[in-house]
Amino acid sequence: MIKYLNTILDAKGYDTVVLKYLVFLTIIVIIYLFYWYTKSNIRPANMSEGFSQEQPFVLKTNEQVYDNFYAEVYDELHCTKKRLHWTVEQILKMTEPTPKNSIILDVGSGTGKLVNKLCRMGFSTYGVAKSKEMVEHSEKTYPEIHITLGNVSDPMLFENSTFTHIICTQFTIYQIKDKKTFFRNFYHWLKPNAYLILHLVDDKKFSAISPLKDDEVQWKPFYKTEPPRQTDNIAEFEDFQYKQSYKSSDSKTITYTETFTDKQNNHIRQNEQTLFMENVDELLALANKEGFILHGKVDMTECNGDKHQYLYVLERQM
Repeated sequence: MIKYLNTILDAKGYDTVVLKYLVFLTIIVIIYLFYWYTKSNIRPANMSEGFSQEQPFVLKTNEQVYDNFYAEVYDELHCTKKRLHWTVEQILKMTEPTPKNSIILDVGSGTGKLVNKLCRMGFSTYGVAKSKEMVEHSEKTYPEIHITLGNVSDPMLFENSTFTHIICTQFTIYQIKDKKTFFRNFYHWLKPNAYLILHLVDDKKFSAISPLKDDEVQWKPFYKTEPPRQTDNIAEFEDFQYKQSYKSSDSKTITYTETFTDKQNNHIRQNEQTLFMENVDELLALANKEGFILHGKVDMTECNGDKHQYLYVLERQM
Protein backbone atom coordinates (compact mmCIF):
# COMPACT_ATOMS: atom_id res chain seq x y z
CA MET A 1 0.00 0.00 0.00
CA ILE A 2 2.76 2.46 1.02
CA LYS A 3 4.80 1.49 -2.09
CA TYR A 4 1.74 2.15 -4.29
CA LEU A 5 1.24 5.61 -2.75
CA ASN A 6 4.91 6.45 -3.26
CA THR A 7 4.61 5.51 -6.94
CA ILE A 8 1.66 7.87 -7.35
CA LEU A 9 3.36 10.73 -5.52
CA ASP A 10 6.57 10.36 -7.59
CA ALA A 11 4.75 10.20 -10.92
CA LYS A 12 4.41 13.24 -13.24
CA GLY A 13 1.74 14.50 -15.63
CA TYR A 14 -1.74 16.05 -15.46
CA ASP A 15 -3.55 12.80 -14.56
CA THR A 16 -1.16 12.05 -11.74
CA VAL A 17 -1.54 15.58 -10.32
CA VAL A 18 -5.30 15.03 -10.08
CA LEU A 19 -4.74 11.62 -8.52
CA LYS A 20 -2.31 13.09 -5.99
CA TYR A 21 -4.92 15.70 -5.06
CA LEU A 22 -7.59 13.02 -4.54
CA VAL A 23 -5.24 10.91 -2.39
CA PHE A 24 -4.44 13.97 -0.29
CA LEU A 25 -8.15 14.75 0.23
CA THR A 26 -8.86 11.12 1.15
CA ILE A 27 -6.15 11.16 3.82
CA ILE A 28 -7.53 14.42 5.27
CA VAL A 29 -11.07 12.98 5.42
CA ILE A 30 -9.86 9.80 7.15
CA ILE A 31 -7.95 11.81 9.76
CA TYR A 32 -10.97 14.07 10.32
CA LEU A 33 -13.39 11.15 10.77
CA PHE A 34 -11.00 9.35 13.12
CA TYR A 35 -10.65 12.51 15.24
CA TRP A 36 -14.39 13.00 15.68
CA TYR A 37 -15.01 9.31 16.31
CA THR A 38 -12.50 9.19 19.17
CA LYS A 39 -13.68 12.51 20.58
CA SER A 40 -17.31 11.37 20.73
CA ASN A 41 -16.62 7.91 22.13
CA ILE A 42 -13.89 8.49 24.69
CA ARG A 43 -14.94 10.14 27.95
CA PRO A 44 -12.72 10.86 30.94
CA ALA A 45 -13.18 8.33 33.72
CA ASN A 46 -14.38 11.00 36.14
CA MET A 47 -16.87 12.63 33.78
CA SER A 48 -20.52 12.42 34.79
CA GLU A 49 -23.07 10.89 32.49
CA GLY A 50 -24.85 13.70 30.63
CA PHE A 51 -28.54 14.15 29.96
CA SER A 52 -30.21 12.45 27.04
CA GLN A 53 -33.77 13.68 27.58
CA GLU A 54 -35.45 15.53 24.75
CA GLN A 55 -38.07 17.27 26.89
CA PRO A 56 -37.20 20.61 28.53
CA PHE A 57 -38.54 19.32 31.86
CA VAL A 58 -38.91 15.80 33.27
CA LEU A 59 -40.33 14.91 36.69
CA LYS A 60 -39.51 11.57 38.37
CA THR A 61 -41.25 10.59 41.61
CA ASN A 62 -40.36 8.02 44.26
CA GLU A 63 -39.49 4.67 42.61
CA GLN A 64 -39.27 6.29 39.15
CA VAL A 65 -36.16 8.14 40.34
CA TYR A 66 -33.96 5.03 40.19
CA ASP A 67 -33.54 4.70 36.43
CA ASN A 68 -30.47 4.30 34.20
CA PHE A 69 -29.42 7.94 34.43
CA TYR A 70 -29.62 7.95 38.23
CA ALA A 71 -27.67 4.69 38.41
CA GLU A 72 -24.84 6.37 36.47
CA VAL A 73 -24.58 9.40 38.77
CA TYR A 74 -25.58 7.74 42.07
CA ASP A 75 -22.09 7.22 43.50
CA GLU A 76 -21.02 10.79 42.77
CA LEU A 77 -24.15 12.23 44.37
CA HIS A 78 -23.91 10.13 47.53
CA CYS A 79 -20.14 10.20 48.14
CA THR A 80 -20.32 6.41 48.10
CA LYS A 81 -16.62 5.57 48.38
CA LYS A 82 -15.99 7.66 51.50
CA ARG A 83 -19.31 6.71 53.14
CA LEU A 84 -18.87 2.97 52.59
CA HIS A 85 -15.33 2.93 53.97
CA TRP A 86 -16.57 4.52 57.19
CA THR A 87 -19.69 2.33 57.40
CA VAL A 88 -17.75 -0.92 56.99
CA GLU A 89 -15.23 0.23 59.60
CA GLN A 90 -18.02 0.83 62.14
CA ILE A 91 -19.77 -2.48 61.40
CA LEU A 92 -16.53 -4.40 61.89
CA LYS A 93 -15.84 -2.56 65.12
CA MET A 94 -19.32 -2.93 66.67
CA THR A 95 -20.39 -6.39 65.48
CA GLU A 96 -17.13 -8.28 64.76
CA PRO A 97 -18.37 -10.33 61.77
CA THR A 98 -16.29 -13.22 60.43
CA PRO A 99 -16.09 -14.46 56.82
CA LYS A 100 -16.74 -18.00 58.03
CA ASN A 101 -19.97 -17.34 59.95
CA SER A 102 -21.47 -14.08 58.66
CA ILE A 103 -24.13 -13.71 55.96
CA ILE A 104 -24.95 -10.10 55.15
CA LEU A 105 -27.85 -8.39 53.33
CA ASP A 106 -27.65 -4.81 52.06
CA VAL A 107 -31.15 -3.30 51.73
CA GLY A 108 -31.46 -0.60 49.08
CA SER A 109 -28.11 -1.70 47.68
CA GLY A 110 -27.74 1.17 45.20
CA THR A 111 -25.00 0.49 42.66
CA GLY A 112 -23.80 -2.63 44.50
CA LYS A 113 -20.62 -1.01 45.79
CA LEU A 114 -21.09 -2.07 49.43
CA VAL A 115 -22.04 -5.63 48.45
CA ASN A 116 -18.95 -5.86 46.26
CA LYS A 117 -16.68 -4.41 48.95
CA LEU A 118 -17.86 -6.90 51.59
CA CYS A 119 -17.66 -9.81 49.13
CA ARG A 120 -14.06 -8.88 48.34
CA MET A 121 -13.35 -8.91 52.07
CA GLY A 122 -14.54 -12.53 52.18
CA PHE A 123 -18.06 -12.06 53.56
CA SER A 124 -21.08 -13.77 52.00
CA THR A 125 -23.03 -10.65 51.03
CA TYR A 126 -26.20 -10.05 49.03
CA GLY A 127 -28.20 -7.00 48.02
CA VAL A 128 -31.85 -6.19 47.44
CA ALA A 129 -33.35 -3.27 45.50
CA LYS A 130 -36.74 -2.34 44.06
CA SER A 131 -35.36 -0.82 40.87
CA LYS A 132 -34.72 -3.12 37.91
CA GLU A 133 -32.33 -0.55 36.42
CA MET A 134 -30.27 -0.33 39.62
CA VAL A 135 -30.07 -4.13 39.90
CA GLU A 136 -28.94 -4.44 36.27
CA HIS A 137 -26.38 -1.66 36.72
CA SER A 138 -25.00 -3.33 39.87
CA GLU A 139 -24.61 -6.75 38.31
CA LYS A 140 -23.12 -5.29 35.12
CA THR A 141 -20.57 -3.31 37.15
CA TYR A 142 -19.82 -6.21 39.51
CA PRO A 143 -20.65 -9.46 37.65
CA GLU A 144 -19.76 -11.67 40.62
CA ILE A 145 -22.27 -10.19 43.09
CA HIS A 146 -25.94 -11.10 43.48
CA ILE A 147 -28.70 -8.50 43.91
CA THR A 148 -32.34 -9.53 44.38
CA LEU A 149 -35.04 -7.48 42.66
CA GLY A 150 -37.79 -7.13 45.24
CA ASN A 151 -39.53 -5.20 48.00
CA VAL A 152 -38.62 -5.80 51.65
CA SER A 153 -42.29 -5.41 52.60
CA ASP A 154 -42.76 -8.91 51.13
CA PRO A 155 -42.24 -11.39 54.02
CA MET A 156 -41.56 -14.22 51.54
CA LEU A 157 -38.63 -12.44 49.89
CA PHE A 158 -36.08 -14.36 52.00
CA GLU A 159 -36.11 -17.47 54.18
CA ASN A 160 -36.35 -17.08 57.95
CA SER A 161 -33.10 -17.06 59.97
CA THR A 162 -30.92 -16.46 56.90
CA PHE A 163 -28.75 -13.47 57.79
CA THR A 164 -26.38 -12.46 60.58
CA HIS A 165 -26.39 -8.81 59.45
CA ILE A 166 -28.92 -6.63 57.62
CA ILE A 167 -27.66 -3.19 56.59
CA CYS A 168 -30.09 -0.37 55.77
CA THR A 169 -28.39 2.97 55.12
CA GLN A 170 -28.68 6.11 52.96
CA PHE A 171 -32.21 7.09 54.15
CA THR A 172 -33.66 3.80 52.87
CA ILE A 173 -35.71 3.24 56.04
CA TYR A 174 -37.48 6.56 55.47
CA GLN A 175 -38.71 5.51 52.03
CA ILE A 176 -40.82 2.85 53.78
CA LYS A 177 -44.13 3.97 55.26
CA ASP A 178 -45.04 0.75 57.09
CA LYS A 179 -42.15 0.51 59.56
CA LYS A 180 -43.84 -2.20 61.61
CA THR A 181 -43.74 -4.64 58.68
CA PHE A 182 -40.19 -3.48 57.96
CA PHE A 183 -38.94 -4.46 61.44
CA ARG A 184 -41.03 -7.63 61.58
CA ASN A 185 -39.67 -8.99 58.30
CA PHE A 186 -36.11 -8.19 59.29
CA TYR A 187 -36.62 -9.92 62.63
CA HIS A 188 -37.66 -13.13 60.86
CA TRP A 189 -34.90 -12.97 58.24
CA LEU A 190 -32.19 -12.53 60.87
CA LYS A 191 -30.71 -15.30 62.97
CA PRO A 192 -31.03 -15.05 66.79
CA ASN A 193 -28.63 -12.45 68.23
CA ALA A 194 -27.95 -11.10 64.73
CA TYR A 195 -27.65 -7.41 63.86
CA LEU A 196 -29.71 -4.78 62.08
CA ILE A 197 -27.62 -1.74 61.08
CA LEU A 198 -29.66 1.42 60.45
CA HIS A 199 -28.86 4.91 59.23
CA LEU A 200 -31.13 7.17 61.31
CA VAL A 201 -31.29 10.96 61.58
CA ASP A 202 -32.67 13.58 63.93
CA ASP A 203 -35.58 14.62 61.73
CA LYS A 204 -35.57 18.21 63.03
CA LYS A 205 -31.81 18.85 62.94
CA PHE A 206 -30.08 16.82 60.21
CA SER A 207 -28.54 18.66 57.24
CA ALA A 208 -28.37 18.01 53.52
CA ILE A 209 -24.89 16.77 52.63
CA SER A 210 -23.19 18.30 49.60
CA PRO A 211 -21.81 15.75 47.10
CA LEU A 212 -18.01 15.61 46.92
CA LYS A 213 -16.21 14.98 43.63
CA ASP A 214 -13.06 14.15 45.61
CA ASP A 215 -13.86 11.26 47.93
CA GLU A 216 -10.59 11.78 49.76
CA VAL A 217 -11.53 15.26 51.02
CA GLN A 218 -11.65 15.22 54.80
CA TRP A 219 -14.58 16.87 56.56
CA LYS A 220 -13.48 19.87 58.62
CA PRO A 221 -15.91 21.97 60.68
CA PHE A 222 -16.15 25.53 59.34
CA TYR A 223 -17.82 26.87 62.46
CA LYS A 224 -16.28 26.95 65.94
CA THR A 225 -19.78 26.40 67.30
CA GLU A 226 -22.42 24.13 65.78
CA PRO A 227 -23.16 25.25 62.20
CA PRO A 228 -26.71 26.24 61.25
CA ARG A 229 -28.89 23.55 59.75
CA GLN A 230 -28.65 23.32 55.97
CA THR A 231 -31.61 21.82 54.11
CA ASP A 232 -30.54 22.92 50.62
CA ASN A 233 -27.34 22.35 48.65
CA ILE A 234 -25.89 23.08 45.22
CA ALA A 235 -23.02 21.20 43.57
CA GLU A 236 -21.36 21.62 40.17
CA PHE A 237 -20.58 18.55 38.05
CA GLU A 238 -18.98 18.20 34.63
CA ASP A 239 -22.23 18.10 32.67
CA PHE A 240 -24.86 19.45 35.05
CA GLN A 241 -25.66 21.53 38.08
CA TYR A 242 -27.16 19.60 40.98
CA LYS A 243 -29.48 20.96 43.68
CA GLN A 244 -31.01 19.07 46.58
CA SER A 245 -33.50 20.18 49.22
CA TYR A 246 -35.53 18.78 52.10
CA LYS A 247 -38.91 20.41 52.77
CA SER A 248 -41.30 19.39 55.56
CA SER A 249 -44.79 18.57 54.34
CA ASP A 250 -46.09 17.83 57.84
CA SER A 251 -44.68 16.67 61.19
CA LYS A 252 -43.67 13.23 59.84
CA THR A 253 -43.34 13.70 56.08
CA ILE A 254 -40.52 15.36 54.15
CA THR A 255 -40.26 15.93 50.40
CA TYR A 256 -36.73 15.32 49.14
CA THR A 257 -36.12 17.09 45.82
CA GLU A 258 -33.14 16.75 43.48
CA THR A 259 -32.85 19.04 40.46
CA PHE A 260 -30.43 18.42 37.59
CA THR A 261 -29.87 21.25 35.10
CA ASP A 262 -28.05 20.34 31.89
CA LYS A 263 -25.26 22.84 31.25
CA GLN A 264 -25.55 22.57 27.47
CA ASN A 265 -29.27 23.05 26.87
CA ASN A 266 -30.68 23.98 30.32
CA HIS A 267 -33.03 20.99 30.27
CA ILE A 268 -34.17 20.07 33.76
CA ARG A 269 -34.77 16.74 35.42
CA GLN A 270 -36.40 16.84 38.84
CA ASN A 271 -36.59 13.95 41.30
CA GLU A 272 -39.12 14.07 44.13
CA GLN A 273 -39.28 11.48 46.89
CA THR A 274 -41.57 11.33 49.91
CA LEU A 275 -39.74 10.40 53.11
CA PHE A 276 -41.69 9.15 56.14
CA MET A 277 -39.59 10.46 59.01
CA GLU A 278 -40.57 9.41 62.51
CA ASN A 279 -38.19 10.61 65.19
CA VAL A 280 -35.45 8.29 66.42
CA ASP A 281 -37.13 7.46 69.74
CA GLU A 282 -40.32 6.37 67.96
CA LEU A 283 -38.39 4.13 65.60
CA LEU A 284 -36.39 2.53 68.42
CA ALA A 285 -39.58 1.91 70.41
CA LEU A 286 -41.20 0.27 67.38
CA ALA A 287 -38.10 -1.86 66.78
CA ASN A 288 -38.13 -2.91 70.43
CA LYS A 289 -41.75 -4.10 70.15
CA GLU A 290 -40.71 -6.28 67.22
CA GLY A 291 -37.87 -7.93 69.17
CA PHE A 292 -34.80 -5.69 68.81
CA ILE A 293 -32.62 -4.09 71.48
CA LEU A 294 -30.02 -1.36 71.13
CA HIS A 295 -26.50 -2.75 70.69
CA GLY A 296 -24.53 0.34 69.69
CA LYS A 297 -24.64 3.80 68.14
CA VAL A 298 -22.20 6.24 66.54
CA ASP A 299 -22.81 9.67 65.03
CA MET A 300 -21.66 10.33 61.47
CA THR A 301 -19.53 13.43 62.04
CA GLU A 302 -16.40 11.68 60.74
CA CYS A 303 -18.31 10.35 57.74
CA ASN A 304 -20.30 13.34 56.50
CA GLY A 305 -19.79 16.16 58.98
CA ASP A 306 -23.29 15.93 60.49
CA LYS A 307 -23.52 14.91 64.14
CA HIS A 308 -27.31 14.64 63.79
CA GLN A 309 -27.02 11.58 61.55
CA TYR A 310 -26.25 8.22 63.14
CA LEU A 311 -25.44 4.60 62.52
CA TYR A 312 -27.48 2.47 64.92
CA VAL A 313 -26.83 -1.22 65.55
CA LEU A 314 -29.83 -3.17 66.84
CA GLU A 315 -29.62 -6.77 68.03
CA ARG A 316 -32.31 -9.37 67.36
CA GLN A 317 -33.40 -11.17 70.50
CA MET A 318 -34.08 -14.91 70.69
